[in-house]
Amino acid sequence: MNGCKGRSELDAAPIHLCPVCHRKLRWALNWNAAKRYDALHSFYRRHGLQAEADWVAQRMKRWREVEASEREVRKADEE
Repeated sequence: MNGCKGRSELDAAPIHLCPVCHRKLRWALNWNAAKRYDALHSFYRRHGLQAEADWVAQRMKRWREVEASEREVRKADEE
C-alpha cells in the first residue's frame, strides 16, 4: 500500500491513496468515503493546500457517483 524505502522516496510519493488502496481500506474498515473526503477537503482548505483541496473535490464528486451507483445495484439485487 504505497510503500517506500526511505524519507526521500516518501517525500516524492503522492499525498493521496491510490484508488485501489482506497477501496481496500474502505472495504476493510467499512468507512464512509464521502465523509472522509469531506473532512480532507475541509482540512486542506483550512491549511491553504488548494491543489489538494481541488483534487479531493474532484474525488468527492466521483465518489458520490460511485455510491449512488452502488445503491442502485443493491436496490436491484433486493427486488
